[in-house]
Amino acid sequence: MSFEVHLDKIDKVYGETWALKGVSATIQTGDRITIVGHNGAGKSTLLGLTATLTNPTRGTICYEIDGTVAKDRGQIRRHMSMLSHSPMLYADLTARENLKFFAGLYGVSTDHHGIDSRLEKVGMKAAGDTLFRACSRGMQQRISFARAMLGDPDLLLLDEPFSGLDKKGTERLKNILMTEYRHGWLLVTHDLGQGYEMANRLWIFKHGRLAHNLKKSELDFKEYVSLCEANLPEEVLR
Repeated sequence: MSFEVHLDKIDKVYGETWALKGVSATIQTGDRITIVGHNGAGKSTLLGLTATLTNPTRGTICYEIDGTVAKDRGQIRRHMSMLSHSPMLYADLTARENLKFFAGLYGVSTDHHGIDSRLEKVGMKAAGDTLFRACSRGMQQRISFARAMLGDPDLLLLDEPFSGLDKKGTERLKNILMTEYRHGWLLVTHDLGQGYEMANRLWIFKHGRLAHNLKKSELDFKEYVSLCEANLPEEVLR
């Protein structure tokens, strides 16, 4: 199945603040895109727009499923999943109950064993009966990752997905993405090395504009860092 997103001259304005200015790009099936930029560059806004959580002020976003334009928002959302700073899970449900609930919402047939195998994959099987609000930040992020992977979405929208994780947790989730997940993503990250390693495309945002849209094969890591240094403030590069 192919799933593509076409952004055409996207502006997003909040009051007098321009979050995005004239962004045009295509996300094709299998694109693994790393997005970097300073705070306020429009990265998270772009993810929210792509996820259909908000609408552009101007411009259009077109979604194609197997070459056919999709207009139904529910149909479009079934092909995507988002992992952000907010865990998007219920505090008073256990980890297992949360995954069961969202599996039902996504139309994923997952029995007790299937839920436990998903928790085990992210290292959280022992926390299956723990209330989500009682889990540490890192545990919550792992469980949220398991939720995002339900249904094997065609496009993952990842906003700092390794936030709150220790090195072991980061490597575990990164390994799942790189070796088991078959589809594409938009990955917002401040980690230039990690972002470069995981991507096949590289987007650099500056003041709401897509300043650079590159194939990873077009430049090595040193060249990528130099390009980032020319476009991003020092605090982003630390």
